[in-house]
Amino acid sequence: MSSEMNNADIELLFGEEQEGFNLEEMLMFPEEVELALEKLFPDMDPLCARKFNETDFINKEFPTEQSLANIDDFMSRMKLEIRNLDKDIRQIVHGEAGVGYEGEVALSEARDAINKLFSRIKDIKDKAETSEKMVKAITREIKELDTAKTNLTYSIKTLEKLSMLVRSIEDLSQSISQKRYTEIEKVLERIGSVRDTFQPFTDIKEITDLLQSVTQMQNELKLQIKKEFEEGTTTKGIKESYVSSLSDACRVVNLLEPGLRNEIVRKFIDMQLFEYKMLYKENLENSWLDKIDRRFSWMRREIVEMEKALPLVFPTEWNVLETMCEDFCIVTREDLVEQLRHRSSEIEVKLLLFAIQKTADFERLLAQRFNTPENESGCEGSPFMGLISKCFESHLDIFIAAQEKNLSELLEEFIEETKRKETKHLASSSTVFSSSGDLFVFYKKCLVQCITLSTGQPLLNLANVFRKYLKEYAQKILLHQIPKLSVPSASGIKLLLKETERDNLTKEESLLVCGILCTADYCLETAQQLEDKLKEKIQEDLQSQVKFADEYEVFNHIVTTCLHILVQDADNACTNAFHHMIKNNWSSLESVGDQSTYVIEIQSYLQRTIPVVREALSCSKKFFNHFCHKFASEFIPNLISSTQKCKPISAIAVEQLMIDALTLKTTLLELPSIGQQVKKAPASYQSIVTRGFTRIDRILKVTMTPHENSELFIEEYLKLVEEREQSEFQKILEMKGLKRTEQNALMELYKVRISLQNPVRGDASPQTQESKLKKLEKMVKRPF
Repeated sequence: MSSEMNNADIELLFGEEQEGFNLEEMLMFPEEVELALEKLFPDMDPLCARKFNETDFINKEFPTEQSLANIDDFMSRMKLEIRNLDKDIRQIVHGEAGVGYEGEVALSEARDAINKLFSRIKDIKDKAETSEKMVKAITREIKELDTAKTNLTYSIKTLEKLSMLVRSIEDLSQSISQKRYTEIEKVLERIGSVRDTFQPFTDIKEITDLLQSVTQMQNELKLQIKKEFEEGTTTKGIKESYVSSLSDACRVVNLLEPGLRNEIVRKFIDMQLFEYKMLYKENLENSWLDKIDRRFSWMRREIVEMEKALPLVFPTEWNVLETMCEDFCIVTREDLVEQLRHRSSEIEVKLLLFAIQKTADFERLLAQRFNTPENESGCEGSPFMGLISKCFESHLDIFIAAQEKNLSELLEEFIEETKRKETKHLASSSTVFSSSGDLFVFYKKCLVQCITLSTGQPLLNLANVFRKYLKEYAQKILLHQIPKLSVPSASGIKLLLKETERDNLTKEESLLVCGILCTADYCLETAQQLEDKLKEKIQEDLQSQVKFADEYEVFNHIVTTCLHILVQDADNACTNAFHHMIKNNWSSLESVGDQSTYVIEIQSYLQRTIPVVREALSCSKKFFNHFCHKFASEFIPNLISSTQKCKPISAIAVEQLMIDALTLKTTLLELPSIGQQVKKAPASYQSIVTRGFTRIDRILKVTMTPHENSELFIEEYLKLVEEREQSEFQKILEMKGLKRTEQNALMELYKVRISLQNPVRGDASPQTQESKLKKLEKMVKRPF
C-alpha cells in the first residue's frame, strides 16, 4: 500500500485539477474555526496543530543526543500513522464517490412525488368547483322563496297599517266634531305610529289623499284648541268649567307641532300680565322706584294663585309659571329702563339702594322657587339673578359715589377718634387698631352689595375706591401717628461724642409703634385677600385691571419704618451708655471687676423695654425676630466702634472690656427670651451675635499683644483681625496708647507686610521688600 494518495483519488475528492490548485490551502480552515477546534479538542495531536513547525516538533521529540537511540521506534510509529491516515482517506474518498449517484436517484423520486401531488390537488379543485355550482343552484331557489316571504309579510303589515290609518282618520273626524280630546289623543298616537310607513308611497294618489286629510284635520284641531283656550281663559285665570277640557287639550297639543304649545303659553301669559301692564304704566306714580315693592307683591300673589290653578290644566314640563315669571321680569326691566332714562334727575342714593335691594330679594325668591337639582351653583347660577337688576347697572355710579362719600366720612371719624384718644388708649386694648377692622368690615358690605348688582365696570370702580381709601388710611391714620426720632448722621459714631442725648420713645409710644406695625401687616394681608376676592368675582376681561401693588408698597413701607423706629429707639438708648464707656479713664483702671457701669445701663434698658416690644408684637413673631436681628446688627458695630475709641487702655482695662463683652454677648443671646423662660434664640440670630462678638474678642486680644516684637505683633494682628485696611490697624495702635513715632514705624512695617501678601505689578522685588522689612524692624527695636 502506497504512503501517498494517487491523483485519481484526489480528483475524485476535489474534482478536476484547477490552475493554481494547492491542497495545503484547501485543508486550511478559517482562524475562528481553528480556535473552536482547539477548545473542543485540547489534547489534539501536535501534527494536527494549526501552526505546525517541523523543527520545533523534532527538537521536542529528541531534545538530547541520548534520545536519538529511539529514532527507529519513532520512525516505525510515524509510518504506521501515515498508513492509517491513507486508509482513512481512501475510505472517505470511496464513500463520497457514491454520493452523487444516490442524490440523483433521490431527486428523481422527489420529482415523481411532486407530480403525483399536483395531479391530486387539481382533481380536488375540479370537484370543489362542481360542488360550488351545485350549492349555488340550490340556494338560488331558497333565496327567491325567502324574498317572496319577506315581501308578502311586508305587504300584509302595510295593508294592516293602511286599514288602521283609514279607521283612525274616521275616528279622528268624529272626535274633533264632538271635542272628545281624550279620544283624539289616542287616535293621534295611532296615526303617528303608522304615518311614517306611507312616506315612501306618496306617489300613490290614494295614499297622498289620506295623508293630506290627516294634515287638514290637524289644522282644524289646532284652530279648535286655540278657540277653546280663548274661551276658557281670562285675565283672572282659567274658567272652572273649562279646566277638564283644557287639560285634555294640552295632552293633545303635546302630539302636535311644538309651535302650537308655545303660542298657547305665550297668549295665556300675555293675558295674565295685561293687568300688571295697565297698573304700572310709565306715566303712573305706581311705576316709580319708591313703589317698586308693589310690583313684586303683585307678582307674588299671582304666583300663589297660579301654583294652585296651573297644575290642573298645563303639564308640568311646559313650565308655564316659570315662563310667566321670566316674562314678568323682562317686562319690569324694560319698564324700569324707560323710567330711569326719563327721570334720571330724581334718582337718589337711598331710593336706588331701596329699589336694588327689593329687586335682588325678589330675584333671589324666584331663583330659590325654580331652582333644579341639576343646578349645582344654586341661586348664583339661576337665570333670574340679575334679570331685572341689570337695568340699574348704568346708574351704579351713584352707588359708587355714595360709598366713596361714606368711606370719606368713616375715615374722618377715625381721624377724630385718634385726636380724642391718648396714645396709651390707642394701643392698650388691642395690638391691631380696631379702626382697620371697621374699615374692612365696611369694605365687605360694599363688596357683597355691589356683586349682587354688577360684576362689571361698577365693581372695578368700587375696587379703585377701595384702593384710594386704603392708601389714605395708611397715610392719615398710620403714618401720621408714627413718632419722630432724631436721626443719627451717616457716620453714626461721631454722635457719641456729642454731649446732648438723643430723644427716646416712651413706653406708650413704643406700644403705639408696635400697634401701627401690626395694623399695617393686618391691612396688607387683608388687602391681598380683598384683591383675590375681587378678581374671583369680577368679569374675566377686567381681572387684569384689579391691582393693589401700590397699596402693598405703602403698607410694607409702614412696616419697615416702624421696625426702623424701634431699632433706632433701642440704639439711641444705648448711645448714652456707650458715651459713658468712651469717657471712662481706662488707663487708670487698677483691677478687674464683675461688669462696668455702661453694661449695667444697657442691661437695665433691654430688660425694661424688650418684653414690652415682644408682647406688643405677639400678633406676629416674625417682626419681633426681625427686630432682634436688626438691633443686634446695629448694636454690635456701635459697640466695636466705642471699644476702639477707649484709649489709651492698659492690660487690666482690656481684661475688663473682655469681661464686659462676654456679659453683653450673653445678654444679646438671651434677648429674644429676656424676661421669660423660653427656648433659645433662632440659629440665624445666634450666628449674628456670635460672629460680632468674636470680632470684638479678637480686637481686644490683639490690643493685649506686646508691640515690642513688631513682627510678632503684626503677625498676631493679621491672624486675628480680618480687616486689612490701614485705618483699622491705626485704631489698634491708638488703643494701645503708643507714641506717634512708634505708630508711624509700625504702620510702615504693616504696609510692607501687606504689600508682600498682596504684591502689585511694578512694586519692588521680594528681596528689596524683605530688606526694607528688616530695616524697619531694627528701627522699631531702637529706643526712641
